[in-house]
Amino acid sequence: MKLDFHKRKIQQKYREEVGRKAEKDRYSLLINIISLVVIVIFILNLYIDWL
Repeated sequence: MKLDFHKRKIQQKYREEVGRKAEKDRYSLLINIISLVVIVIFILNLYIDWL
């Protein structure tokens, strides 16, 4: 009984940690997408000005 409770607690901690990591990955992916869009817009702007 005590071992089962301990195992459940470890699984809960693991799930929380995985959730936190997934959240961080999602956040960094969003930053990467935004920076990529900004760079593309900047390059297009330069190209249009050059024409």
